[in-house]
Amino acid sequence: MRLHQRENVAALVVLVFLPTLLLGYAPPVRGERLPVKTYTTDDGLIRNYVKQIFQDSHGYLWIVTASGLSRFDGYGFANYGPEQSIPFQSINRMIEDRRGGYWLATNGGGLHRFIPRLTAGNPASRFDNYVLGDDLLSTFVFDSLSR
Repeated sequence: MRLHQRENVAALVVLVFLPTLLLGYAPPVRGERLPVKTYTTDDGLIRNYVKQIFQDSHGYLWIVTASGLSRFDGYGFANYGPEQSIPFQSINRMIEDRRGGYWLATNGGGLHRFIPRLTAGNPASRFDNYVLGDDLLSTFVFDSLSR
C-alpha cells in the first residue's frame, strides 16, 4: 500500500514540474483575490492614525494610537480612551505578558501595566504606573519593549 502512495506522489511531482522542465518556464497561476476592508473612526476605531497593531493570545487585535487603544474582536471595536478613564492618551507600543496583562509604552505617561475589563463600555480597567526615573524624559517610553 505504501509503495502505491509513493508512486502517486512521484507522479504528481512530475506532472506539476513537467511544464517547467519542457517549456523552460512556469505556466501562469491564478490566485484568488481576497477582499480588503479598511476600518476608520466611522466604524468605531478610536483614531485613524495607527502606531501599532497587536494580536493578543485571545485573538483580539489591539490598535495602538495617539488617542488611546481600540480592541477589535472581528465584529466591532471597544475603545480605551479618555472617556474610559485611561490616564494617558498617546501610546507608542503594547505587548502582552504571560499573566494576561498588557504593558503600554506612552508619551509622557511612562510605562503602564494595563488590565482591561473585556466587557464593552466598562471603565473599571486597571492601569498601574511604573516610574522609570525622576526626570521628565523618563516618562517618554518609545519602542524598547520586547517579548
